[in-house]
Amino acid sequence: FFESLKNGLSQLSNLQILKLDFDPDAKDDITDASLLCLKDSLSSMKDLFHFTLRLNHCLNISDNGFGKLTHSFKYLLSLQEVYLDFYRCPSLTDEGLKGLRSGLFANRSLTVFQLDLAYCRSITNVGLKYVKDALSGSERLLSLHLNFDSCKITDEGVDSLQQSIKKHTSLEELSIIISNCHEITDKTIRRLKDAVGSLNKLRTLNVHFDMCIKTTKKYLDSFKESVKEIPLESLNLSYSCLKIDYSSLQPKKVASGILKKK
Repeated sequence: FFESLKNGLSQLSNLQILKLDFDPDAKDDITDASLLCLKDSLSSMKDLFHFTLRLNHCLNISDNGFGKLTHSFKYLLSLQEVYLDFYRCPSLTDEGLKGLRSGLFANRSLTVFQLDLAYCRSITNVGLKYVKDALSGSERLLSLHLNFDSCKITDEGVDSLQQSIKKHTSLEELSIIISNCHEITDKTIRRLKDAVGSLNKLRTLNVHFDMCIKTTKKYLDSFKESVKEIPLESLNLSYSCLKIDYSSLQPKKVASGILKKK
């Protein structure tokens, strides 16, 4: 299939939007060789500004395929929006994220970045640093969505993320999911609180700390209180399997915009 796709895409060098969402039933047929075929196609798409790839539960995708595919982003000079969903791809490790770092490091035009590596249990703090480095050149980032649910990360890894978040003051949408990361402590809550508080243009916030068993209610409540001061239009906070009581977030306490109660 991917050979056919490669041949077809080779005829579309002026393509601007490419969205690939594969049926989970095909997961056993998708391998590193599949991603390498896709990489060869991408290299000629100089006008591509949006790329979406969703590959869930793919047991045969490893660092080799992921790394080489994402490294090829460096040749996509018009790329502005990237959506990568590799949920439950257990063979992915930090090594694969090196390709993402080299592929996006020099990109100055990126406005939207979404990375879902939930349940990729070999992703550690090292991988999060590579993600931070990958985004370091993005001066116009408006939307950032990162899902590291059940990855092997600690406060050190999230510190890399919060450093990146604080730098991107243009952010209007932010989603950070670090649920089931059992080594996360209150240090992460404090750092994310400071990072989010520095985003004056933020309008949508989604943060999940569910089952981060080393965090305490005191700091989680403090995080909740701090976001009241941000003029958010949409808020979704979840921690310790308890949803926040949005009745405490009265519209009159919001500087502007309408708070959507989800």
